[in-house]
Amino acid sequence: MAERSKAAVAVNGTFFNAYSTTDVKIPYGYIVKSGKVIYKASGDQRAVFVYTNTGDALIADGETELKKLLDKGLVESALQAGPRLVRNGKVDTNPTAEGFKDPKVLTNRAARSAVGITAEGKLLIATASSATIKELAEVMVKLGAIEAMNLDGGASSGLYANGKYITTPGRDLSNALVAVFPS
Repeated sequence: MAERSKAAVAVNGTFFNAYSTTDVKIPYGYIVKSGKVIYKASGDQRAVFVYTNTGDALIADGETELKKLLDKGLVESALQAGPRLVRNGKVDTNPTAEGFKDPKVLTNRAARSAVGITAEGKLLIATASSATIKELAEVMVKLGAIEAMNLDGGASSGLYANGKYITTPGRDLSNALVAVFPS
């Protein structure tokens, strides 16, 4: 995906049915591309990374807030994963409130990926080889995030930059967050 889109940076996206035996691995969260909903979630309140058509990035609080932004015609692209890690520059994690039940998210250490936004509006993308959700949130605050959220992790965790993998995913991915910079 990164090479095909000529990405400057790419990171794994939302959760998906990685263990399905079918060729198509369906994402579990909303995905919006060019203002159109490509995949729709089941109505949960997991955090959503949103890139607006005015060039701003933000973290929305689930489907309800995403739908409001979509109705206003503000969303260029979006990716739902969660849980939220950082709000207003402080660690703010509550995976159960976002609908997470699996210990892989609630308590376990694992390879993790995150996206965040600085006070200057810069995008932060990070991976960690082994962290809890709270530890990942603390890392994102130290990196300068004022807003941040978790992406899919484990064997899906992957980060591509400058034409090579920084973190190589352990499986094929069904979706990714891709940044292409104009030349």
